[in-house]
Amino acid sequence: MNGPVLVSALLMGILGSTHCAAMCGGISGVLSGGLVSLGKRPSPRLVLHLGMSAGRVATYALLGAVLGGLGSAVSSLVGLGAVPLVLRALAGMSLVLVGLHLAGLSRSTKMLERWGAPIWRRAEPFAKRLLPVRRVPTAIAFGAVWGLMPCGLVYAALGLAAATGSAVDGFVTMALFGLGTVPALLLVGAFVRLLSRLTANVGIRRLAGATVVILGLVNVASVVAVASGANVPGAPVCCVQRSTP
Repeated sequence: MNGPVLVSALLMGILGSTHCAAMCGGISGVLSGGLVSLGKRPSPRLVLHLGMSAGRVATYALLGAVLGGLGSAVSSLVGLGAVPLVLRALAGMSLVLVGLHLAGLSRSTKMLERWGAPIWRRAEPFAKRLLPVRRVPTAIAFGAVWGLMPCGLVYAALGLAAATGSAVDGFVTMALFGLGTVPALLLVGAFVRLLSRLTANVGIRRLAGATVVILGLVNVASVVAVASGANVPGAPVCCVQRSTP
């Protein structure tokens, strides 16, 4: 397991929560008003929200496994150990764009989100058919489709997953990223007005954005360091070996 990449993915999810609340909070908030109680069980809406989060995280993890496997396959096919480094650098630059978007300084993530728009147009009708959400299996299925919604933050995390060069590591990377976003979206469902005020707060958005930008720059800097021959923790072993005289 690549520790620094996994930590980066988890922090991306946590620090990018304001982005998640802004992008997906409307969905979560609307659903919280349309969820149907599950008999006399305690906190039934929380159970359904957890089910949707589980489905969403599962989709992220599966996509991470696919891209991690593809990253490995491309690296082997091309025969270049630098492929994971290139993917990690791209992920880092995507993080910078997401951070600038969070801080309200750029709308460049719209370009990233256009990549997933065609997939979402096909998936959205299936999500609508699952409404209203009455049962946990339906909530999980809805969350799984919800995970396909275009999101620049998700695409940056998927870049990290691809850079791991392993289906297993890619799976774990995206699972940790998804788990990092869960608390914010659960709070959106329970405290829609409070979270909407927090996400509208310029100071909070800029602080989160600046932190995500720093995280992206750290990833890019680690790639530059490895390319120049430095031994950086978390760098792919193949790349470190190839860069050593």
